[in-house]
Amino acid sequence: MMEDVKYADDKDEILNQPISWEEKTKKEEKRKIATELLREGLSSDVIARVTDLEQEEVRALNNQ
Repeated sequence: MMEDVKYADDKDEILNQPISWEEKTKKEEKRKIATELLREGLSSDVIARVTDLEQEEVRALNNQ
């Protein structure tokens, strides 16, 4: 696992590193919650604010 870690002196490279499994799981859970809230009729603006997802992402979930 540790051999997969890429070290970088450049902060932009560090920001582009893959997110951890835990972060990915949290984001997937937020998407599931957002989808359920959309089904319940909440606005995408409110959902984006509450879940910390980007508005575009919530809108994309609404179009699926």
